[in-house]
Amino acid sequence: MRKTLLITAAILLLAAPSAFAQWTTIYETGFESPTYTSGQVIEGQDNWGVTNSSYTSQITVQTEPAPSTNQFMYLGGTSTVGAYHEVGPYAEGKLRLTYDWMMLTTDTYSNDPAYGLWTMFTKTTDATSNRAGMIGGNYDSTTGVGTFKAFNGGPGWTSFGSFQLNTRYQLMMELDLTTRTYDVYLDGTKMLNGLNFYTSNLDSIGYLHFYRRYKAGTYAVDNVKVEYAPVPEPGSLFALACGLVGFTGLVRRRIR
Repeated sequence: MRKTLLITAAILLLAAPSAFAQWTTIYETGFESPTYTSGQVIEGQDNWGVTNSSYTSQITVQTEPAPSTNQFMYLGGTSTVGAYHEVGPYAEGKLRLTYDWMMLTTDTYSNDPAYGLWTMFTKTTDATSNRAGMIGGNYDSTTGVGTFKAFNGGPGWTSFGSFQLNTRYQLMMELDLTTRTYDVYLDGTKMLNGLNFYTSNLDSIGYLHFYRRYKAGTYAVDNVKVEYAPVPEPGSLFALACGLVGFTGLVRRRIR
């Protein structure tokens, strides 16, 4: 009987991963050479696009001060412009975005909720509509403290943590395309749970956007990673459930 229990337990352990969401990396970049050239605009590098061709010079690849050779995406200037990359389309399952974020300098509207660097998933290359999860941040120069914010469809912006200038933070949002909700993490800690998509009836996601609003300061983005997990097949879940029920029965009989 003991041998039977061990074999059954092993089979269930092997079957369990296929019954639950498995994350697959669909896009990843650290903006490094030779794929990226420092000092050049981001448009056209590694298939990145820019929302306004008149302001391509405001989003570039830069290198950290020596002795570091690390490269990153820089977003600055005085006009509204964003960088986007195709990651879909996906209409179901889950998407997860992890990236490093840093605010470098402030500007006129750095503390205005309507401005900042918005990170979001969208359906198309248009950053102004069909949005899913959306993270931003504002900096108050009078207090010297910045506040991270995420948009909750309906109530609006929700604060979830503070930041300092020229300090790197890791942000992550995990989206559920079925429920049209998302969770937000800061440096590995979950800060917000079950926020509604900006667009409540969004039916698919195709692009990742880093969208900087007019005179909102300058920013650095690095180590971008997008992952996807499909919806588990009902048959796999049913088979695992049946196996667990059977295994429980065997254990109970063994105990008796």
